[in-house]
Amino acid sequence: ECLEAWFALHAGGLHMLPLLLSGLGLSASPRALPEGVSSGGVVRYFAFGSNLLRSKMDKRGETGVIACTAGVVPDHRLAFNMRMFPPLEPSMASIEPSPGEVCEGALYTLTRDGYEALWQSEGGGMERPGYEEVSVPVSVDGTIVQAVTLRAAPWMRLRRDAPPSARYKELIVQ
Repeated sequence: ECLEAWFALHAGGLHMLPLLLSGLGLSASPRALPEGVSSGGVVRYFAFGSNLLRSKMDKRGETGVIACTAGVVPDHRLAFNMRMFPPLEPSMASIEPSPGEVCEGALYTLTRDGYEALWQSEGGGMERPGYEEVSVPVSVDGTIVQAVTLRAAPWMRLRRDAPPSARYKELIVQ
């Protein structure tokens, strides 16, 4: 079956690739991201928590960092409401809507493949990811741009924030 598909691909040309991938349960097109966060092969990603550390981002694989600058998301707050493993790691960071507050963080510009590597490292490839991708307005030097960020999925959200572990807090304040 695979050999037949290989011959069909070579005999029919590359226009057969989407059909071949579809037959294997794969896709030739990238997965959809929230509207307005990607263009020209790059993705704007708003980071908070341990992803503020460039060294942490670099350890996540080929994240394809093109640029990084400080930014804030208006009417949102840094939350520690992502359920983890108490007492060692009671919670991890997330972002939540909160009128009048601002969430400080970093606006990364990543290659599309780099963002996908980040998403996978955050559990995006799991059947039930712990995060959901949401679009947020990020203010950088008075200019607003849309970026994707990772918010705790509803099934992972605690009813109220839990204090992060000393280890995790240290990562964030570095």
